[in-house]
Amino acid sequence: MKGICFSLVFGLLFMFSGCKDKESSFIPFEEQLRIDLEVIDAFLDASDIETEIHESGIRYTVDRVGDGISPTREDAVIVKYRGTFLNGEEFDGNDIGVPFDLGGLITAWQVMIPEMMEGGKITIYAPSIYCLVPEEMAPSHQMRI
Repeated sequence: MKGICFSLVFGLLFMFSGCKDKESSFIPFEEQLRIDLEVIDAFLDASDIETEIHESGIRYTVDRVGDGISPTREDAVIVKYRGTFLNGEEFDGNDIGVPFDLGGLITAWQVMIPEMMEGGKITIYAPSIYCLVPEEMAPSHQMRI
């Protein structure tokens, strides 16, 4: 198993749809993506942050271009990361490097880490549909970066 080291500032955005019963609270993928991107874009505009846009809709900035190889979803990667709420409060992170099987991570990482080269650093502003996270780690009803 090949290890690849990346530094990643990870962004999460979670939306809430209010107190509804389970059946009526379902929001189709495309609608949730549209809602999430509106919120992300408003935050980026208010923060004067210019990003690139991946074909998935994920907004990101390249903070440092790497010079190594790019991983595939089948690779193991070593990642340094920091996850924060929109207000800057950190909800998760690691600055020493954690090994992960890329294919077992949330979709946002599976999509964006292969876009990087070893040694690179990016900031991801990911729609909630790409950020499936255990409830106890990232409570719903809070916006995240």
